[in-house]
Amino acid sequence: MNFKKLEAMFETANNGDVSLLKKYLSENFFWRSITQSSLTKNKRDKSETIAWFEEQPRSNIGKITCHFENDKIIVYQHSVPDHVEPDGVILGFVKIEKNEIIEMSHARGKRPLSKKG
Repeated sequence: MNFKKLEAMFETANNGDVSLLKKYLSENFFWRSITQSSLTKNKRDKSETIAWFEEQPRSNIGKITCHFENDKIIVYQHSVPDHVEPDGVILGFVKIEKNEIIEMSHARGKRPLSKKG
Protein backbone atom coordinates (compact mmCIF):
# COMPACT_ATOMS: atom_id res chain seq x y z
CA MET A 1 0.00 0.00 0.00
CA ASN A 2 1.25 3.44 -0.93
CA PHE A 3 -0.21 6.87 -1.67
CA LYS A 4 -0.82 6.12 -5.36
CA LYS A 5 -2.93 3.08 -4.39
CA LEU A 6 -4.76 5.13 -1.74
CA GLU A 7 -5.45 7.85 -4.31
CA ALA A 8 -6.80 5.23 -6.76
CA MET A 9 -8.95 3.70 -4.01
CA PHE A 10 -10.55 7.07 -3.23
CA GLU A 11 -10.94 7.93 -6.91
CA THR A 12 -12.72 4.68 -7.80
CA ALA A 13 -14.91 4.84 -4.67
CA ASN A 14 -15.73 8.43 -5.60
CA ASN A 15 -16.97 7.07 -8.93
CA GLY A 16 -19.11 4.33 -7.37
CA ASP A 17 -16.66 1.40 -7.55
CA VAL A 18 -15.80 0.04 -4.09
CA SER A 19 -13.71 -2.91 -5.33
CA LEU A 20 -10.41 -1.31 -4.25
CA LEU A 21 -11.85 -0.55 -0.81
CA LYS A 22 -12.69 -4.23 -0.46
CA LYS A 23 -9.20 -5.16 -1.66
CA TYR A 24 -7.08 -2.76 0.45
CA LEU A 25 -9.03 -2.56 3.74
CA SER A 26 -8.03 -5.29 6.22
CA GLU A 27 -10.70 -7.44 7.85
CA ASN A 28 -10.03 -5.65 11.17
CA PHE A 29 -10.08 -2.19 9.56
CA PHE A 30 -11.75 0.76 11.23
CA TRP A 31 -12.31 4.39 10.21
CA ARG A 32 -12.49 7.07 12.88
CA SER A 33 -13.58 10.69 12.68
CA ILE A 34 -11.57 12.77 15.17
CA THR A 35 -13.71 15.90 14.71
CA GLN A 36 -17.36 16.63 13.98
CA SER A 37 -17.95 15.59 10.39
CA SER A 38 -20.52 14.24 7.99
CA LEU A 39 -20.23 10.86 9.70
CA THR A 40 -23.16 10.03 11.94
CA LYS A 41 -20.92 7.52 13.74
CA ASN A 42 -17.39 8.45 14.82
CA LYS A 43 -16.07 4.92 14.19
CA ARG A 44 -16.91 2.45 11.42
CA ASP A 45 -15.66 -1.02 10.56
CA LYS A 46 -14.84 -2.30 7.06
CA SER A 47 -18.40 -3.19 6.02
CA GLU A 48 -19.82 0.08 7.41
CA THR A 49 -17.10 2.06 5.59
CA ILE A 50 -17.85 0.34 2.28
CA ALA A 51 -21.58 0.94 2.77
CA TRP A 52 -20.92 4.64 3.52
CA PHE A 53 -18.99 5.06 0.26
CA GLU A 54 -21.73 3.22 -1.68
CA GLU A 55 -24.38 5.57 -0.26
CA GLN A 56 -22.54 8.86 -0.86
CA PRO A 57 -23.23 11.25 -3.69
CA ARG A 58 -20.48 10.99 -6.28
CA SER A 59 -17.58 13.45 -6.28
CA ASN A 60 -17.68 13.75 -2.50
CA ILE A 61 -13.87 13.73 -2.25
CA GLY A 62 -11.91 16.59 -3.77
CA LYS A 63 -8.29 16.73 -4.89
CA ILE A 64 -6.13 14.54 -2.65
CA THR A 65 -2.51 15.33 -1.81
CA CYS A 66 0.11 13.41 0.16
CA HIS A 67 1.96 15.07 3.02
CA PHE A 68 3.96 12.03 4.16
CA GLU A 69 4.19 8.32 3.46
CA ASN A 70 6.26 5.30 4.34
CA ASP A 71 5.48 1.58 4.60
CA LYS A 72 3.52 2.07 7.87
CA ILE A 73 1.61 5.36 7.48
CA ILE A 74 0.22 7.81 4.94
CA VAL A 75 -0.78 11.37 5.85
CA TYR A 76 -3.00 13.00 3.24
CA GLN A 77 -5.32 15.94 2.70
CA HIS A 78 -8.31 16.43 0.46
CA SER A 79 -10.79 19.21 -0.13
CA VAL A 80 -14.49 18.97 0.67
CA PRO A 81 -16.85 19.95 -2.18
CA ASP A 82 -18.33 23.44 -1.80
CA HIS A 83 -21.89 22.07 -1.76
CA VAL A 84 -20.95 20.07 1.38
CA GLU A 85 -18.81 22.66 3.16
CA PRO A 86 -17.26 25.68 1.45
CA ASP A 87 -13.55 25.94 2.28
CA GLY A 88 -13.72 22.52 3.97
CA VAL A 89 -10.65 20.31 4.19
CA ILE A 90 -9.91 16.82 5.50
CA LEU A 91 -6.58 15.81 7.04
CA GLY A 92 -6.30 12.04 7.04
CA PHE A 93 -4.03 9.46 8.58
CA VAL A 94 -3.75 5.86 7.33
CA LYS A 95 -2.05 3.00 9.22
CA ILE A 96 -0.71 0.14 7.14
CA GLU A 97 0.19 -3.45 8.04
CA LYS A 98 1.07 -6.23 5.63
CA ASN A 99 0.24 -3.98 2.67
CA GLU A 100 -3.35 -3.43 3.90
CA ILE A 101 -5.02 -0.46 5.54
CA ILE A 102 -5.80 -1.30 9.16
CA GLU A 103 -6.94 2.13 10.30
CA MET A 104 -8.01 5.40 8.74
CA SER A 105 -8.59 8.52 10.85
CA HIS A 106 -9.50 12.00 9.73
CA ALA A 107 -10.12 15.49 11.05
CA ARG A 108 -12.36 17.90 9.18
CA GLY A 109 -12.12 21.66 9.34
CA LYS A 110 -11.95 24.91 7.43
CA ARG A 111 -9.10 25.68 5.07
CA PRO A 112 -6.99 28.44 6.67
CA LEU A 113 -7.32 31.87 5.13
CA SER A 114 -4.25 33.03 3.28
CA LYS A 115 -2.40 35.85 4.97
CA LYS A 116 -1.61 38.93 2.93
CA GLY A 117 1.50 41.00 3.38
